[in-house]
Amino acid sequence: MNHIRHPLKTLEVEGHQIEEAVRAIMHTILFLRAKPKYTYKGPGSYSIGTVGYEDVDCDCIDLTYTRMPSRKLQDKVHANISKFCDAMRGRQEICNMGETVTGTITLQFYQRNKATWTLGDDTVPWEDWLVSVNLVTRNTERGRQTMLERLSDDMREIIFTIIQITNNDDFYTPKDPKQEDMDSVFDTSFEEFQSYLFKMQASVNDVPLEETGIVGATVRKISQALS
Repeated sequence: MNHIRHPLKTLEVEGHQIEEAVRAIMHTILFLRAKPKYTYKGPGSYSIGTVGYEDVDCDCIDLTYTRMPSRKLQDKVHANISKFCDAMRGRQEICNMGETVTGTITLQFYQRNKATWTLGDDTVPWEDWLVSVNLVTRNTERGRQTMLERLSDDMREIIFTIIQITNNDDFYTPKDPKQEDMDSVFDTSFEEFQSYLFKMQASVNDVPLEETGIVGATVRKISQALS
């Protein structure tokens, strides 16, 4: 199995734009990689549903994107994205003014091999989507407007790239497994569709998110300012 990596175009954003930009990209990938729900009625008998969708108009970017209308999926995705965005903004607060903060959040699809009596579950990644972000501050209205126009263009280019990749049959995707092996490929907890198993990993200034200590540093800074 080939483990494919798709590094997408690096985005330049301000603090209030980062969450919407990352959400739009992640939801687009998950929507285009989603599969209809298989409902089994008996051995070898099943029905196939459809993948629903809803359009989302961004507030801070000139962009509309499509996602699945699943609150459960949205909560899972947004929780991971919020941690990343909070860490990026937190790093910016403790950096020197004008310093660019860089970060990468990765959406990884994987399969789960069956556990053996000697080892637990073995996860095997098959596709990574890398979203890199530069967090900057623009001090003039003209600078902010120019940046917004470029960001909107870059977002449309990225979504078009995602569509091209997901429509390319040359890239590996797992075959639909037998009923008893569905949860080795799909997250079967969603009622409306089947999502490939996925997780998110992130880093800020090349430091893995769990090692940044950003939250603690930000709290200390606020405490010092109030004392």
